[in-house]
Amino acid sequence: MDKAKSKGIEIAAKAGDPVNAATLGRVVFAGDGDKPYVKLIVIKHDDMLVTAYGHNRKLLVKEGTIAEMPATDHGNGSM
Repeated sequence: MDKAKSKGIEIAAKAGDPVNAATLGRVVFAGDGDKPYVKLIVIKHDDMLVTAYGHNRKLLVKEGTIAEMPATDHGNGSM
């Protein structure tokens, strides 16, 4: 991902590692988003906090684990 264009954080992990939500909330979107996010999950936690999780390898959307980390061009699962 081009760091100059990134508006999020990159998390180092291995492909297939679980992606967990920041805190409890309600999934308001799970599916194919527009590029660059592709497999995207959006969670509304309360009136002030909404988080988005993009670049997922597989969407699971269940309590606890919501997705799997993807493989990237760099050989790790940074998202």
